[in-house]
Amino acid sequence: MRISSLVQCRGERASRARLCSIRDDATDAPGFASECPNPMSSSLIHRGPFVYHQGRIQWEGISIPDLALRPPFFLLSEAAILRNFRALRDTLGQSVEAPAIRYCAKTNHELAVLSILARAGCDVLVSHPAEGDLAARAGFAPETMSFQKPALDEDDIAWILRTTPGLVHVHRPEDLRRLAAVKSPGPLQISIRVADDLASWTPSLLGFATRRLGFTRDEVLEVASGKLDDPLRVVALNCYIGTQQSGVKKFRRALDRLFLLLVELRSRGVPVAELNLGGGIPSTIGRLGPRDVWSRFRDLPKETGQPRLVAFARKLGEEFRDAARRHGVTGIRLAVEPGRSIVGDAAVLVTRIEAIHGDWLFLDASRNVLGESPIMFRRAIGPAVIRDGARPRYYHLSGNTLNTLDVIDVRRRLDEPSQGDLLVFADAGAYTISRTTRYAGLAPAVYLLSMTGEVTLVRRRENLDDLIAPMMIDGASTAGE
Repeated sequence: MRISSLVQCRGERASRARLCSIRDDATDAPGFASECPNPMSSSLIHRGPFVYHQGRIQWEGISIPDLALRPPFFLLSEAAILRNFRALRDTLGQSVEAPAIRYCAKTNHELAVLSILARAGCDVLVSHPAEGDLAARAGFAPETMSFQKPALDEDDIAWILRTTPGLVHVHRPEDLRRLAAVKSPGPLQISIRVADDLASWTPSLLGFATRRLGFTRDEVLEVASGKLDDPLRVVALNCYIGTQQSGVKKFRRALDRLFLLLVELRSRGVPVAELNLGGGIPSTIGRLGPRDVWSRFRDLPKETGQPRLVAFARKLGEEFRDAARRHGVTGIRLAVEPGRSIVGDAAVLVTRIEAIHGDWLFLDASRNVLGESPIMFRRAIGPAVIRDGARPRYYHLSGNTLNTLDVIDVRRRLDEPSQGDLLVFADAGAYTISRTTRYAGLAPAVYLLSMTGEVTLVRRRENLDDLIAPMMIDGASTAGE
């Protein structure tokens, strides 16, 4: 059964019975109903990415309240992950031949996510040795891996020599010299990070921070003028434009500068075969800009969904194709390293309202698991159950830790709730689970909704053993005590 169709799945009694039977250690948790809705009803209400059937929230073909799982928890969708990856790969492929899609693992490094993408034929970008070993366990072959870190240390180099990944991104001339000095069992293919002054200049804190990384134009050409010692082979250039780009304008500027540099490198005998535009491809959450202030103040809906991703990918592929033609370049591969656009809207966070104090709703989730600022991003939020006659009003959403800044979101228009009600946060798949901290709390459970409609626990809720496992007392481990 394909679960990406909301309407088809609602009419299947067998599927509904299976989903309603899913339980964990708190089947009587407040806010979850024990009865399934009548599947024969066709009344549907659409609110952003959510559909309500008989007043109960539906996501990716299932009724979330009927899962009867203990909140807070994340729910991942295998269908959504694959849908986003294939949309990006196939849309870019309409303009360029065989684009390389490398999932940025730091976005969400759950073994379940990595395994799904490895089976689908995606490549992967890893940022430290343990993440690389995790990717290997998920099924990624070494040649499908790229390794990237701003400054390589001894452990990084040891992992590179042991694994020989398909590409090693190098950010500094010093790291290039360090790699050239070691004895590798085979050739190392290098992708040089080009400093932001060769791509786009952004008058912001993010732009300032980004410009600390990468080779200047003169440093790149210096690499070309000298003979690289084996086993290093420079085969790619990469850059980073910035997160959540609303359009392709900055990519267009970067492409022109990168192609000029590529032509010069090829004229000096450096066989660059790939231009890597890094991340920045947006997800449905979007980034709030100056034009969004009024709509954000009124909490008006934003354009979301896969059509936005497809439109962006189509424009990006066309820009790359046109830039290659302008500069007379052939035999060049486009590579991108998306994270958020693949996994962002492929998960939701389900959380319970623990208390209501005036305009504030205190949740059992916190900024520990939803770390991104509500000032920059806005997720769709829906009540798990809509009540007849509920009046909408504006609320602020607080986590339940001792952090004064534990404010998850502000001024959100929600139906008037009751204590114990559930809220569902959309677009919770990126930089949430992978960034979860143990400050005044532990990581929640993560479940996976498979293509066949089964819900499986893929990360259990953390407990005391997880908190104390790394701790040592008198040289002895405390784990398991």
